[in-house]
Amino acid sequence: MPYANPLGGDTSTASFSSTPVNVVFDSKDFQLKYFLKMIPGIADARGMLNGKINANGTVSSPNLTGSIKITDGSLFVSTTGMNYLYALDASTANSKLVIDNLRVSNIDEDTRHIDLNGNIDFTGMKVNDIDMKMTGDMVIIDKDVDKNDLGVYGYLWGGSGTPPITIKGSLDKLKIAGQFLIKEATISSVPMNGSGYDTESDDFTYVNAKVDTTLNKDSLIAITQKDFKKVNPFEKYKYVTIDSLSYTTGAQKNTT
Repeated sequence: MPYANPLGGDTSTASFSSTPVNVVFDSKDFQLKYFLKMIPGIADARGMLNGKINANGTVSSPNLTGSIKITDGSLFVSTTGMNYLYALDASTANSKLVIDNLRVSNIDEDTRHIDLNGNIDFTGMKVNDIDMKMTGDMVIIDKDVDKNDLGVYGYLWGGSGTPPITIKGSLDKLKIAGQFLIKEATISSVPMNGSGYDTESDDFTYVNAKVDTTLNKDSLIAITQKDFKKVNPFEKYKYVTIDSLSYTTGAQKNTT
């Protein structure tokens, strides 16, 4: 099918930004499961989409009017190995899509749920700015999970604390702030290295209140700097790196 690229040739960003826009998005009982299969990273998602959104004006400053609603939504997340329920109510204001409420819950327990609301700026017909807030709590992982990308299994109930979690920025650079609370958890396996979790790049300070400071160097386990980075942060007090030992092998023999 012949297709003329509107950005090709001598068309500049300035001239393209003034191009008139008149787009109507209309949906009635649209099954999302067929459409979402085309989006990478979404293995199994479904829901019923209804609503109508009009976009008119120019590309640089589209005027959006209307609203959409997704009901009977479900989504599988490989990170946790869980299926979740979701529902969306969204409306429009000028060049922004307003998320009135995005509700997510455990598929077996919808009384606890996480709610997101805020807006996404579409000036220039692209995602420019995201400003969202998350509140509530839910069962994130339950004992029925057999496999997930995190390598974490058991039971995890958590959610937003005080201050609530905020998500701000663009698709290129998102800033997530606020407090996440683990309200109840029984975890059988937590990865301390690999792609799931990197203790070297986080901003956490690990403190073990029961560290025995009376340990002398003869009681410590000597390992290399490379292996030391792989040790559980709460267990590092038991180890000493070879480079930091202040005595020689001969001196160690005399002490024993």
